[in-house]
Amino acid sequence: MAVGPITGAPTAVTGISATRAVGRNASKRLFTVADGVTPHPAAESGAVSATSLATLLSLQEVESPTERDRKARRHAEEMLEELTGLQLDLLGNAHDPQRLTRLSGMIGAVPPASHPGLRSAVASVALRVEVEIARQTADPRAENIPTRE
Repeated sequence: MAVGPITGAPTAVTGISATRAVGRNASKRLFTVADGVTPHPAAESGAVSATSLATLLSLQEVESPTERDRKARRHAEEMLEELTGLQLDLLGNAHDPQRLTRLSGMIGAVPPASHPGLRSAVASVALRVEVEIARQTADPRAENIPTRE
């Protein structure tokens, strides 16, 4: 790919005459590359290599550390909401086995965090969920409560 300053400016073309104007100006060089810089062969031909396209697409699929941290934080907040619901159930002398099933599923799907502090906080929340599941499964009132294996 050509590297260097680009000089010149395209003519402003709008409306129906745009196609004809581009066709007329196609033979004129509106842009030039600075002396001593050789343009990339693919850039001259206007073709984009399949390799560069594949590289760009794969870069889009990679999650950024910020996105991983956002997902981990959201997951930890959802686990805390379920723990709060469990606490309210216990205070109201209610028993919701589906809540423990959801918590058990959340433990198995904790996304990794990039930031060390967040990683530690999410691990602490996950450990608290495991403790609560263990406490509830040890309770003789609880029946058919799933356990993490």
